[in-house]
Amino acid sequence: MNAASREGVVLMVDDEPAICNLMKEFLEFEGFDVITAGNGLDGLRRYQENHDRVQVVITDLDMPAMNGAEMLREIFQMTPAMKVIVASGRRPSHNDLRVESSSTSCLQKPYSPRELAEAVRVKMGS
Repeated sequence: MNAASREGVVLMVDDEPAICNLMKEFLEFEGFDVITAGNGLDGLRRYQENHDRVQVVITDLDMPAMNGAEMLREIFQMTPAMKVIVASGRRPSHNDLRVESSSTSCLQKPYSPRELAEAVRVKMGS
């Protein structure tokens, strides 16, 4: 795909390199630009560097350095309406996010690359 037909920019935060790399490759194949991070602290830094470009944040919850919920609290402080997909092996609780937002949805691991791409398209369209 050429740059003019790109779908949008996604920040993918997951501490499992195999998942992060596979989903990055698939989302790029599907037309998205993908920025990756291996933990919440790195994800927050990458978001701060690219906040004007990122349209959707995909994050795991359980990660070292800073977990996904802590990272999301910081992101929501900067961008309250940021569109988020929590892609985790467990469902987030209200205590995890401490944010009630219609811009947040969940994708249960294991998920397929197609399920992830569809979830991102839905987020970008909403």
